[in-house]
Amino acid sequence: MQLLAYPLAAGVLIAIGLERDLAYRINAESLLRKRSADPVRFGAWLPALFADGSCYVVRRLPHFGSGSEAPPLSIDELAIAQELLS
Repeated sequence: MQLLAYPLAAGVLIAIGLERDLAYRINAESLLRKRSADPVRFGAWLPALFADGSCYVVRRLPHFGSGSEAPPLSIDELAIAQELLS
């Protein structure tokens, strides 16, 4: 698993997934079925297939407070993303 973070003007984009050489392990149909079967649990994570063939679930986190830090993802939120990818 890889974790990517991309800063945005209004937060940060977080992506969790597998690079191109390992992305074959992710069954896209299963991922979409899981997500649609339980949108309350999985709806915040959006599936993304990158141009290089890597596969991730992506989530936007807004800035919080007066600083420029985004709130960290909880262990539960990371586990949900990992479950969606498995």
